[in-house]
Amino acid sequence: MIKHTGAVVCALVIAAAATGCNQQEDGSPQAQPSTSQTSAAAAGDVDVAALDPGNYPTKPLAPLGAADSPRRATVLEAQRLADAVVGPWEVDAAIAEPHTFSPTVGNAGPILPDGLTPLLAAEAAKAGEPGYVTGFASARELKDQTVLFNAVFEYADPQAAAKAGHDMPQAMLDFAGTQDIRIGTTLMGIPGHDDAFAVAYTYPVAGTDRVWKTVDSFTEHGPFVLMQRAQSMDSMQAAADLVARTLAAQKPVIDQFQPTPQADLPTLPKDPSGLLARALPTTRAETWNSNATFGPRAMLHFEVDPEAAGTAYGDAGVDLGVTSDGWVYRTRDSAAAKTLAAGFADTQGGTSTPAEAVPHLPDSTCYQDAASQNFVCTAAVDQYMFMLYGPRLEDVHQKAAAQYLMLAAK
Repeated sequence: MIKHTGAVVCALVIAAAATGCNQQEDGSPQAQPSTSQTSAAAAGDVDVAALDPGNYPTKPLAPLGAADSPRRATVLEAQRLADAVVGPWEVDAAIAEPHTFSPTVGNAGPILPDGLTPLLAAEAAKAGEPGYVTGFASARELKDQTVLFNAVFEYADPQAAAKAGHDMPQAMLDFAGTQDIRIGTTLMGIPGHDDAFAVAYTYPVAGTDRVWKTVDSFTEHGPFVLMQRAQSMDSMQAAADLVARTLAAQKPVIDQFQPTPQADLPTLPKDPSGLLARALPTTRAETWNSNATFGPRAMLHFEVDPEAAGTAYGDAGVDLGVTSDGWVYRTRDSAAAKTLAAGFADTQGGTSTPAEAVPHLPDSTCYQDAASQNFVCTAAVDQYMFMLYGPRLEDVHQKAAAQYLMLAAK
């Protein structure tokens, strides 16, 4: 997506066999062959015969079935988990700018920022042998002032989580002595959360006289380990207080999440709502967040402006979104879908320039994003609003026409 951080930043995949951001998944959904424009179902006042979908498919995909590999199963579980991970902007509205490490998903051992990556990946892999399942993390910043990284790691049972919750921070303490840049590494309490195991340290910003005060915190919580990294230019106490507020927000949210039992992971559906089969399939190399279904909180992890997008999605009654070549959102009703489509650019931050609408598709809206120079087109079908993007306007017009026909097909 154009302005979603999932497209701006290469997602870090946590995999048993390490995979890059361009790894192609086995069992990717295949589009059914294109049909002629005249055979597509009529939809309202749209002359579907006049739409030009180019060579893109115009019929829904065949049912996508269940997870076809252990890796896919854990990625599907991570996509479910994403809706139960509190975004940093929910803790402090000022901490909303996209950060390099956000969002992140895991399915074999966490990959975390800077020095934690090799250390905790190894420790979590060891701790997780009997029961590590997956994880999801989100990070935001207030530039040059505060950074907040919030992660939830899911285990098969509380015993496995307890072992990991002990091993990871202890390994971090052991590791600290090898890093000259980290100063004063010590244990620290988190106000109001005696169950948190926190490690505090400072390190200078290269080429400046500024110093980050950093707190990394790990909390065992049932079958989960809750991990936060808070960085402050102000004080170590400010970082610890930010962790405390994050835990206070995260604990009740994760308590509402029902993990999938390990025995049932292979049965997780690739398309739980059925909407993904009606989304234009992507031709780009697939990543962990391709062909995905996300709930209303989860989709905000990918937004440049999560508060503006969250308000707009809430007003429209959006209860899920699927992403493939673009995004399709399910709204409250057709009127809400049209309103969301017309004002979509306002939810995306930055500046844009209006562009020619999709030919023969009334109420479609197109614009060019100033930052990426990509074109974006939006429109609505019944209670669904969709968005497609790309560097060439004619191609985006064809994608939008095809997506309309896929959603309008009966």
